[in-house]
Amino acid sequence: MVAEAGSSREPVPIGACVACGRSDASPLYDVNGFGVVQCRCGLARTLIPPGFDPSSIYTEGYFHGGHKDGYADYSASGDELRYEFRRILDAITKHVRGGSLIEIGCAYGFFLEEAAKTFSTLGVEISAHARTVCEERGLDVVRTVTPELLAQRGPFDVAVMLDVLEHMPDPGELLDQMHAALRPGAQLVITTGDFGSAVARAMGKRWRLMTPPQHLWFFSRATVTALLLRHGFRVHTVEHPWKLVPVALMMYQATRYVGGQGLVRRLMPSGRLPINLFDAMRVIAERIDDEAPEYLAGYDFASRHTHGRVLDLACGLGAGTRLLAARGREVSTVVGVDAASDVIRRAREQARGAVQFVQADPTAYFDHEGFDTVVAFDLLGEVADRELMLVRAIAALREHGVLITPATSRPIVERYGLREREHDATTIAWQR
Repeated sequence: MVAEAGSSREPVPIGACVACGRSDASPLYDVNGFGVVQCRCGLARTLIPPGFDPSSIYTEGYFHGGHKDGYADYSASGDELRYEFRRILDAITKHVRGGSLIEIGCAYGFFLEEAAKTFSTLGVEISAHARTVCEERGLDVVRTVTPELLAQRGPFDVAVMLDVLEHMPDPGELLDQMHAALRPGAQLVITTGDFGSAVARAMGKRWRLMTPPQHLWFFSRATVTALLLRHGFRVHTVEHPWKLVPVALMMYQATRYVGGQGLVRRLMPSGRLPINLFDAMRVIAERIDDEAPEYLAGYDFASRHTHGRVLDLACGLGAGTRLLAARGREVSTVVGVDAASDVIRRAREQARGAVQFVQADPTAYFDHEGFDTVVAFDLLGEVADRELMLVRAIAALREHGVLITPATSRPIVERYGLREREHDATTIAWQR
């Protein structure tokens, strides 16, 4: 991203970035009188002045033409929205066949009504007006989630946030609540804009989703994946699906730049059109609790260098192994090895695609085929002779292979001729 003309790129102190933890960012845009800044990791955010309450936006006017960045008439678009929501449910039921579902930001409850055909449902909606509409139609909707409510109604099999996460003052806190409310292996479904898309980069401050203070966060595929991982969710699906968008909504949003929103509200054209600017993502993630998010952050780093035939030594329950398979580059096979039979049994229950789990001594599991990538994290802290273990791992690498180790292994690995490819505070990728 390039800052708008005349803006400074001097770092701005902010709270810790929710995606990477850094504590400063660079000015990017000024939109609607609000500053937008961007962290070095790529995540952009709206700077909200003290005392401003983002929830004050979501009045009845927001849903019925009273807000230029809202809806022309949300209720009149119900049929079109339901059709789109049924398509989202089709994507969900590929991973979860039934059970209980919680939707954050359920608006008028159109998605909840469709989901109720398959799931037991609970909606959460901060807008008093929208909540009243839901209640009048007999939907089970609350204003906010509390630990007591989640304990009483959970655990859930699915959590859904459709164009909601970017509105939240503290998305990390919400994700922690959802992690506590979901079963192990449950699915989290998010739709949000893609700030890394070609359209967002080209449009800059005039991007259709650059609408502070309504939108507080601007995610890319990389930053939303990093955020979810920090809060216990492993992303396995990112798509940019076509949508059938209500014509009235499309025209209402387009005319905010050129005028004429009042005319759109009066005419309220009906129908829907297929559209895809490839600047909106549908992200599906799995709740993980077998390994801590901090541990999986090393695998997130490793996945950027993972390719070909991959070996994950001392894989544990396999969440990191599955992450390597999902995010690696041109991965053919990922072999996770652990000595514990019960651990491997549980890992195999969640194996899919190119992932294989093998019960064997990880200090000795190397075969004649060799590997393009070898990942060695916890194992190095468990063996008596770390140098011997690293020598074996290096020997298992194919030509130009990559070895991923903790940063503490630097003095040993450097002695064997591997060059450093990339590092962060805790992890190093080495090139043979």
